Amino acid sequence: MLLAFALMGNGAAWAQTASSATEPTTEQQAWLDEVSISADPKMVGSLASQPQSYSVIGATEMEQQGIRSLKSATQFVPNLYMPDYGSRLTSSLYIRGVGSRINTPAVGMYVDDVAYKERSAFDLDFSDVERIEVLRGPQSTLYGRNAMGGLLKVYTFDPLTTRRFGRQTQLRIGASTEDAGRYVNFRTANMAGDDAAFSFSGFYDGNDGYNRNTWLNRRSNGSEAGGAKFRYVYNPLRHRGFTADFQTSIEYSNENAYDYYKVADIDESSYTPGGIGEIRSGKLGNYRRTLLNNSLKLQTIQRHFVLTSVSAWQYLTDRMFMDQDFSPADLFTLEQRQHSHSLSEELVVKSHGNDRLEWLGGVYVAQQWLKTDAPVHFGADGIQQMIQNGIDRGFDAANAAMGAMGMNIDMHIDDKSMLVDGLFDTPTFNAAAFGQATLKNLLPKLNVTAGIRVDYEHTKLTYDTGATSNFTFAMMRNGIPMINSPFSSTSRYDGVIRHDYTQVLPRVTLSYDLPNKNLVYATVSKGFRSGGYNIQKFGDMIPTSLKNEMMATLAADPVIGPSMSRYGMAAGENPSADSTTVFKPETSWNYEVGTHLQLFNGHATVTASAFYILTKDQQIARFASSGLGRQMVNAGKSQSFGGEISLSTWMSLWRNPLTLRLSYGYTHATFTDYDLGDVDYTDNYVPFAPQHTFSAAVGYMVNMKHSRLDIGVDATGLGRTYWTEDNRVSEPLYVLFGAHAGIHFDHVSVRLWGKNLTDKAYVPFYYESMSQGFAQTSRPRQAGIDVTVRF
Repeated sequence: MLLAFALMGNGAAWAQTASSATEPTTEQQAWLDEVSISADPKMVGSLASQPQSYSVIGATEMEQQGIRSLKSATQFVPNLYMPDYGSRLTSSLYIRGVGSRINTPAVGMYVDDVAYKERSAFDLDFSDVERIEVLRGPQSTLYGRNAMGGLLKVYTFDPLTTRRFGRQTQLRIGASTEDAGRYVNFRTANMAGDDAAFSFSGFYDGNDGYNRNTWLNRRSNGSEAGGAKFRYVYNPLRHRGFTADFQTSIEYSNENAYDYYKVADIDESSYTPGGIGEIRSGKLGNYRRTLLNNSLKLQTIQRHFVLTSVSAWQYLTDRMFMDQDFSPADLFTLEQRQHSHSLSEELVVKSHGNDRLEWLGGVYVAQQWLKTDAPVHFGADGIQQMIQNGIDRGFDAANAAMGAMGMNIDMHIDDKSMLVDGLFDTPTFNAAAFGQATLKNLLPKLNVTAGIRVDYEHTKLTYDTGATSNFTFAMMRNGIPMINSPFSSTSRYDGVIRHDYTQVLPRVTLSYDLPNKNLVYATVSKGFRSGGYNIQKFGDMIPTSLKNEMMATLAADPVIGPSMSRYGMAAGENPSADSTTVFKPETSWNYEVGTHLQLFNGHATVTASAFYILTKDQQIARFASSGLGRQMVNAGKSQSFGGEISLSTWMSLWRNPLTLRLSYGYTHATFTDYDLGDVDYTDNYVPFAPQHTFSAAVGYMVNMKHSRLDIGVDATGLGRTYWTEDNRVSEPLYVLFGAHAGIHFDHVSVRLWGKNLTDKAYVPFYYESMSQGFAQTSRPRQAGIDVTVRF
């Protein structure tokens, strides 16, 4: 593959420009040829020219707003939501109300044109990021499964910029209040001769946390993270039509997590009275993750086309530990260890130099291997309350009937603790072919774009999970033991489930060119999100099946069995793995109109869109009624409508630039068919779909003789957000305020910042389990300082 690209690149000596992983700045544009090749292999032309609802966060905005991760970036993008809760494992992204708390994501993410498979890999450090592009609405035609809500494209700094600006080296040190935060980032980029450049970056990010577990009397959400990245780009001056881009990075994080506090006892008979408003877990939650990414991007620019190959290998290993009852009681804990690695190859060819017909096509193949070890540990309190009490209730009727004869029976679990082990192997194979074409000026100023993708996915679940219980059965008559015998029973699920999914994903767009490179558009597109398996559901099934197996053991005993039969005590039917763990794919149709406008001679940019989404077999995350893990269910149908608008403008004030950025998004998402038999949630709001998202940021820069000063204020708002399908609990709209001020010299910058200046308390996450409501605490008021040295 490399040789073929090199040969094609040698034949392209006529090319005047190379593809770059960054959008050119004003200075860079003067150096580049007039013909600009988009950074995205699947895009012909610039992002602003696409009939698509989008937002961009650049490096300057990221620095001013203190954006170092997706969770902080999403506050400034309309109809984009990433709740700040749990850990890096729970990186849940939502666009226009479409998203996922668990299992497969509904919003895709690419980093330098490499797809990230695991949702738990989304929460990355942004120390080396140059810009973020957010595409709203289904992107399934070009990007495939799990991009039905939209797509985030993250681009890191391109070392080839050193060809224009020379060596670039930067060291940044930061600190913050409330959580004793500390941050160090280093980045350098250098030329390696005339034809290549390389960069190296590293970071450390740590804090002590801002929450306190009152039961353990210690801070409960501190974290440590660090990582490094190396990038090498080969782009020969004599043959700029060829580019080879190699990247490798590693990131490690270790965080205390899942420090939820109890909001209310939904059922007054709750097992842990008291503790309202306090974090009282008997054990601290924890999440550790190691993430390794390697990719090679090859691109050649020919006279009439651009050919790009992106090859990637990703590896993720992590470990989650959670005190699932979030109380001082020794009920049960969940643990999950994942080992995931994937190989992918994408080959894309797109048109170049054709003003009338723009086209692209490609193929994509990926194989992911994922092994999960998910044990559940029951403590003495958990055995008593979740298993023993159920057994006792099952014997009540029999003892009532036998009492007249002076007899009673009892079954007592002898174990002081119990392990439900669980090994799960879930490999996934995905292959797709796609194409898209745009015919310009079909009628004067009218353009037509049509695309289609055929996506195939094969999934498999191999499971081996179960538990063993030791117990004693006793039968008494008039207080005298007749039987007092020990027994042992085992419940085990061991099997394989397979599924194949094939989807045809079309997209059709009409756009009309307005003067000054403005446009209006209308789009119809289909979205697709994979089905899958609820492996945590096994932890909920085992206690039930274990009680059944214990009853079956007694029924098989030649002495005890006849008595059980006489008094109507029989083993129940074990839950089926196929029917309870499998959830179906989710599909949607998205209808959208929008516009991109450049106004006042380029001093103002406006983007606006309105959408209507119909979703079928919507996937909804729930906690099992027992509290033993989460599960995905299909909730029938839903609809969502709304829109977003963004304004960016700048003007001269006292001969210095004043910038203003405004954005607003509205989403109205409701179930149109969600009847569970005993309850009907039809017409209720879809959980985790904020109705309003908005932001406003004002910045002013003062140029002085040997320095420049920049100051700014911002406000972000979100809500109302419903947390449960019955809509009983919701978070109203709230607004957070921030500010920054920085002074910049040639080699040194100092920046002061503040977030949540009014110390607003809000709920970023809420859920219900075991008749109780739990919530995540919000981040308090914070202040910090960043010092950057360039040399």
